[in-house]
Amino acid sequence: MDEVYVGACRHMAACVSSAYSASGHLVLACKNKANAAEVEEFARTRDDAFLAFDFDRDLLFNDRAVGNAPITGIKKFFITWKSDDGTRSGYLNRVTLDAVEQDGPAQTAYACALYAQLSFKAASR
Repeated sequence: MDEVYVGACRHMAACVSSAYSASGHLVLACKNKANAAEVEEFARTRDDAFLAFDFDRDLLFNDRAVGNAPITGIKKFFITWKSDDGTRSGYLNRVTLDAVEQDGPAQTAYACALYAQLSFKAASR
């Protein structure tokens, strides 16, 4: 059966560690660390981002960036990505859910939280 967890996951470690199997999707809601302390908890500013990891296609989608970026590595503690033209790269710390993205000369650090996890496993009968 398909599993969808929106807003929270039963076990945070299970949600993030499921990425290790490289299947499904993981969506993180991220706040820019530079101004996260000054913003109300649920208010979204122009510096916030959604990071969507598509492990079936090995791609990262960032709603603040043009295009997507291939996932270049899935390790025990980090997921890394780099755009085809090399101008955009970054990593997600799978333990703290902190992300850093370099887009040309600009670097942005994010504090992220789980927004959704989608797992498309075939139902057992």
